[in-house]
Amino acid sequence: MVDELTLRDVLHQIGERLGRVEEDVRGLRTEMREEIGALRTEMRSEISSLRSDYDKRFDQLTNMVTGTLVSVILLTITIIGGWIIM
Repeated sequence: MVDELTLRDVLHQIGERLGRVEEDVRGLRTEMREEIGALRTEMRSEISSLRSDYDKRFDQLTNMVTGTLVSVILLTITIIGGWIIM
């Protein structure tokens, strides 16, 4: 004997299935939020590291340029001083 499903039965089954889908979507949303949070933390760490590296490199270049300028100024003073004595 085949049981006949009433409209109420069909709607009840659809409601239960939609409820399970809704639970799955909520779970996925929670997982995505956690993953996005972890990615944000990792990106902030990487950006901070890059900034630190660039700041260090910039300081090195600044010191190198300053040293070169001091050398050029001292050389210029020496040359001018040699001309004045002549």
